[in-house]
Amino acid sequence: MIGERLRRILFRDLYNRIGAARQEGIQVASGGEHLERLRRAEEVLSTVIIPGYDYDLVSSGAVKRLRLSYDMSTIYVIIDYSGSDPGCNFCRFINWQVWKRILEDAERKLKDAGFGRVVFVDWSTGAVIQYRSGDQQKAA
Repeated sequence: MIGERLRRILFRDLYNRIGAARQEGIQVASGGEHLERLRRAEEVLSTVIIPGYDYDLVSSGAVKRLRLSYDMSTIYVIIDYSGSDPGCNFCRFINWQVWKRILEDAERKLKDAGFGRVVFVDWSTGAVIQYRSGDQQKAA
């Protein structure tokens, strides 16, 4: 999904951040491992279909960014679920109950792929999206 030039830029940024973390004594995996995990997350999210629209989360543009913790145990999925983006026509028609199902499906699939913790973050506000009843997720 991402172009080769963008992959190189992302890898360089990731490599720099990992180097800085190691200098601070933080235990981190290699940049290549991080990139592979991010690719895997993108593949998994592209299998989450939005009911009634035949679009997946990635190709629809709902997933804006992916972030991975240094130890690769937590994936942050930055998502535009509000429908406030004028380029996201289908978002306006999806009600909250459908989004709840979509996010639960995405979380289950990401956990099945080996991600220990999944956090969904609202693109427009930066707030953690609480989609389960009694959800106590906190932004790390």
